[in-house]
Amino acid sequence: MELKKPCTHCDGESVYSQYTYRANVAGVTVSDPRQMAYVCNVCGEVLLTTGEVAGLQRRAAMTALRDLPSIRGEALRYARKAAGLRLVDLARLLDIAPETISRYETSNDAVPRAVQVAMHGLLLLRESGVSLQSLIDAATKPVGATELVVPAPTPHAA
Repeated sequence: MELKKPCTHCDGESVYSQYTYRANVAGVTVSDPRQMAYVCNVCGEVLLTTGEVAGLQRRAAMTALRDLPSIRGEALRYARKAAGLRLVDLARLLDIAPETISRYETSNDAVPRAVQVAMHGLLLLRESGVSLQSLIDAATKPVGATELVVPAPTPHAA
């Protein structure tokens, strides 16, 4: 791997080095000091791919959902978006009306703990490479399946 490259924002040089990612999850700063990234030695610009940013956002959301005793709607929205879910898909997965999810996300009241834990579980599944679309598809299948097929392993998601 190339350890240095030109900065895309200035005339500096970006060096592959340890970097602390910080995300604001509904007013709480979540830090991940274990990241590696190209960081410019002149302007400080951090070069990350879209996939890397998505993974960092998922891990920040998982940390907030795991470590906070309760969350508000803004944190649920951040986590849902980090998981790549539409509001209607989260509602389908949790067997809750979409209007209820919308109310949770726009309210300043605490989100039910069961929803917080379920969202954390969905992020863990997503992070481990499970397609959340497969869960959404399963939620729309008719009840009474008599046979299921174990899927082939999928590569770990970025």
